[in-house]
Parts: sequence; C-alpha cells; structure tokens
Amino acid sequence: MKHKIEKYKLYQQQILVFLIHTFCCYACFTLLPYLAFANTNNTTKNKITTPAIEFEQIEVIQVIGKKHQYTNDATLSSDMIFIDETVDAFQSVSDIVSDIPGVDLNGQGGLFQVFSIRGLSGARVQTQISGIPIVSERRAGTSTSFISPYLIDNIEIIKGASSTFYGSGAIGGVTQITPKHFESLAMSINSENGKQKIATNIGWGNENNSIAFSYRQAKNGQTADKIPLNNQYQHYSASFLNTRQLSDDLNLTFFLLPSYAKDIGKANSDDFLRKKLTLYPKEQHLLSQLALVADDWQLNLAMHQQALTTSVLRYSKRKNQVRLSSTDFTLNFIKDFSFNDNNFSDIFGQWGVDQQYRDNVKANELQTNFYQLEQKKLIKQNTWVQNLAANQYQAGLFANINTHWSSLYLDAGARINFISQKSFLPNNTQNKNFNDQHLTSFASMRYEITPQLKLFATISRGFRYPSLSERFYSGTTGRGTTLGNINLKAETSVNREINFQYKAITNSTNNYQVNLALFDHEIKNYIERIQIDKNTRSYKNVSSGHIKGLELSIQSNLNAQFNALLSGHYLTGKSNNNQPLSDVSANKIQFALTYQETQWQAQLKFKHRFTKKYYSAGEQFLPQVNTIQAHFNYDLSPSWQCSFWLNNALNKQYLLSADKKSVFSAERQIGFSIHWQG
Repeated sequence: MKHKIEKYKLYQQQILVFLIHTFCCYACFTLLPYLAFANTNNTTKNKITTPAIEFEQIEVIQVIGKKHQYTNDATLSSDMIFIDETVDAFQSVSDIVSDIPGVDLNGQGGLFQVFSIRGLSGARVQTQISGIPIVSERRAGTSTSFISPYLIDNIEIIKGASSTFYGSGAIGGVTQITPKHFESLAMSINSENGKQKIATNIGWGNENNSIAFSYRQAKNGQTADKIPLNNQYQHYSASFLNTRQLSDDLNLTFFLLPSYAKDIGKANSDDFLRKKLTLYPKEQHLLSQLALVADDWQLNLAMHQQALTTSVLRYSKRKNQVRLSSTDFTLNFIKDFSFNDNNFSDIFGQWGVDQQYRDNVKANELQTNFYQLEQKKLIKQNTWVQNLAANQYQAGLFANINTHWSSLYLDAGARINFISQKSFLPNNTQNKNFNDQHLTSFASMRYEITPQLKLFATISRGFRYPSLSERFYSGTTGRGTTLGNINLKAETSVNREINFQYKAITNSTNNYQVNLALFDHEIKNYIERIQIDKNTRSYKNVSSGHIKGLELSIQSNLNAQFNALLSGHYLTGKSNNNQPLSDVSANKIQFALTYQETQWQAQLKFKHRFTKKYYSAGEQFLPQVNTIQAHFNYDLSPSWQCSFWLNNALNKQYLLSADKKSVFSAERQIGFSIHWQG
C-alpha cells in the first residue's frame, strides 16, 4: 500500500512538471507573432559595465522577488552593477562582481568559478535570477555560468546576513540577477585571442516582449608561462520575457530561461593531460516563471529544472561518472502596508510568505575500472549506483516595519523558517527525516547628520541549513570521494555593521561620494570540509569564528568626461581557537578611471592584491600581484559599435584564489566585438 502511495505521488509530480512545461512552451509560441512586429526605434545607453555609484537619477527597475526594495535603504548594504550590451561576452558573473569591495573570486577556476562575499562563499551566499532561488548541490556553491552576461540587465550584490528577507543560504549575502528586456533588434559577434573564444548574441523585442539567444565557445587556454588550462566549454542560453498590463496597477510577467552546456573543463591544479581529467560533459537548466506584480504586492511562481554530469578520469586506473539532477518549485508572496502615526511621519513595511520544494534530488554514479595486463587493457564496468536520493521542503513567514522621525529612520523585521529534509535511498538503513526551524531578525537605523553625511547601523541574524549533499551524499566529486554527515547542525550568524556615506555635489560636472563600511560577522556551527584520508573527505561543524572587515570606495566625477573610482577591502577571519577560516579572500585595493567623449569611451582598471599569509588547511599561500584591465568602445554610427578589451594586460601568472586546487590565471586576453542595434 505504501509503495502504491509513493508511486501515485511520483505520477502527480511528473504530471505537474509536464503541465508547467507545456504551458511555458505554449506561452513562448504565443509570443512570437507579437515579436514579429517589434518596434525597432528605441535606443540604448552607451555605458561600460561598472559598479553603479552615480549621482544622476537612474531608472528604477522592478525586480521580481526583491524583498528589501520597500525598506528605507538602511537595512542592507548592497552594490549595483548595470550590464552594458558591449560587455565582455566571456566574463562570468563571478568575474563581473569581483571588482566590488568585499567581493572576490573563490574556488578553483574555469566556467564554474564562484566568488565570496565578505569572506563567505558556497551555500552561504544565495543566488537569485528574477527572484528565483538557484540552489546547487555543488560544495563550491551555485555557479551562474548557465546565464550569459548578454542576457543580464543588472546584478545587485547584497552584503551581510540577509536571512530575514531571503531565508536559508543568505547567511553571507545575496546575488540578485535581473534578466535583460530587449526593446529592439540587437546583435553582436565577439572573439578573444583569435579564435580561442567566440560568441554570438542576438536579441529582439518591443515594449511588452523580449527574446534573446547567446552562444559561447572556448578552447583550452594556457597561462602566461604556457601551462595548459582545462577551461574549454560550449554554451547555449536563451531568454524569453513577456509583460502584460492586466489593469492600471497589475502586471503579468512570464519568464523562461533554457540553458545547455557541454564539454566543460574543470580548471584546477590537477595534471589533466597525464594524471586526472575532470570534465562536465553536460549541464542543463530550465527556469520558468509566472509573476503578478501590483503596486503594493507580488506573487511569484517558478520552477527550476537542472541536470549536471561529472566525469572524473584517472588515467590507467578508473573513470567515475556522476549524474546529478533536481527540480525546484518556488512560490513567494510579498505585500507592503503603511499607515500614519501621530508621533512619527509614517509607518510602512511589508510581510510575505516563501515556499520552496526541492523534488527528486538524485545523484547516480558509474565506475569503470582499468587494468593493465601484458600491455592489454581490460575494462570492468560496474552498474549505476545511487549516491543521493532526497527531497526538501522549506517555508518561511517574514515581516518588516519602517518609520522615520525628522532625520532618523528606523527599520526592524523578523522571520520564522521551517525546513524538512528526507533521504529515500533504497535499502539504506541510515535514511532519516530531519526537521528544523529558525527564528531570525534584524534592526537597523539611518541618521542624516547633515544633508551630505549619513550614518547607517545594522545588526542582523543569519542561518543556513546543511544542504542535502552535505547531509546525505556519499560518492565521487571533482576533488575525490566525499561522504555526507547526517548529524550536521545548521549554521547561525550575527552580523554587525556601521556605514558612513558622504556625498558632495559642487557643480553639475564635479561631485564625489565616499562610502566606508565596518563590519563584524560572528558565525557558529561553521560547516567545514575535512580530510579523512588522501582521497576521502567529509563535513563537520567546527568551532565558531569571526570575520571582521573594512570596505572603502571613493568615486568622483572630475569633470563631464572623467570619472575616477578608488575602492578596496580589508578582511580577516579566524575561528575561536585562532585558526584561519576558509574562503576569506586576500585584501585588495583597486583604481578605475573612465573617460567618455561623444563617440567613444575608455576605461582602465588597476588592481593590487595583497599577500595572503594566513590560510586554512584547504588553502595555500597567495603572493601579492598587480593586474591591469582595459576596455574601449567606439560608435561607428548610430547603429554600429565596436569594442576592444584587454584582460591581464601585464601577462602575469598568478593564482586566482587561495583554494589549494586553484588554477593559475589565463595569459593576456585580447578581445574584440562588434555590436549592431536597430
């Protein structure tokens, strides 16, 4: 009887997935006739990708699922980056955001390169695309490589514990990615280092509809010292957007993002030519979303299907293949409210409900053994073994309230979160159900000392539940054999932060802004990967730790053409027994100078990364390094534009991060693109 019930539930889930995808496909084909009559008279601003610390009024973009947008801006520290159509097509999200203070590259390298925010990375940083949480079972964390930068309008990096708004996984911050809505026909062709990398992009749309496609391909490269890099890939991605106004204050938004990549090389320190080759033969994603957006509420329904195949070949020994797949269903509702109070100017806020169901999170492994006998190769292929079969349900109820009195703005909020995790591996005596809940909160204030000087102060709590892989997975990964730990506890944190912001406008062309942030992040039950033997790893909760830091940015418009930005960060992270915490990036200082004329624009970036002397067991020493990047745009005509860029201009060979298996940087990259827009 129990078997029949489980089978019936499986049929229900399969029917639901089929209906959702059928609806998505039908919606896409319904949009095509409208796209055929797209208005092509719109223009696009010419602007090199840069952190958006600007004085002029910028357009407010409605972001679905953005829960902190109704606050008094004292709650969360964040940086916004707007992506221009001439962006380097071969950059990843990690590359783009790594120039922000407090943010830097983390992990090993390649297309799946991830980043850290204020010394926290992996599952401690939540990633969202159009309000859809992107959850991965990779220990390194969620990689957004499956979305081309050409399909992105802007990226917001929220720093610090954001769990009251965004739940588990936002213990270190949130990355919000907003898809680009094309309003005319646009095309671009890109190449880098000859034909080592090529990319073709096309977008088409009007006021209500948008459709775009991106293709990127890269061959294996090399470092400045001619060391081969296993960083090849082929990647296809597309986006479909439709927005309809149902009434004066109600819009319906449909979003679809399919992505397919193959032959992705895992770039790390392994000798992939003679000893160990790690590839991702296939990566697939499908995001679909339906959202209702009103003046004072949002309803967001979404689904994310993903599949990843990993192949680890140890020459003359064995080959392991792992297939990981899952389907995530998301529902969230946000409602804002306001009312007047006699003692304060006004009181306003929001409340909301989040739900996410991770269904059929599975990992299957096939091992093939090789034997050498009298110079003849014998092969023994085992059957597929299931290493992970689990699901997860998570729900949260949150609310925040804001008020202000004269120059003082106050904000506070709380969240109750519940999670249920279940493993259902066949014939496994360790199958268990796990249930947990967390109450988290925050309080913040903003005080306007003068019209130019503002003081921000925030204290917030964060939490992260162990992932399904950390708890249940046992099998092969790119680093070797990994064993889950069913006894893991949830991580918790307290983040304290003070910000100073000074903005001065001397005249219409000469102004500057200074931002200084000081923070202290206390973490308990830190989940760390530990070494059991040479080829086997597992997880455990280690002692508590502190991450402290300082972030600084100074931006100035020297005149109508010149813009200068000086920024950097200082970070330190130690456990309670005075040992270094992993993922804390090296300190850095950087300078960017932008010059713009009517027909052309140029930008030069200089970065100095300081020596990292203190590192954890899974990391290594990082020497200091200086790097230079350059970007140049030129308008050939109102419709045609060309771009040139130079990455690693000094042709330095340096480690990308402190990870023990981090790859060296690629050699000097010279890129060119030509862009057309009707």
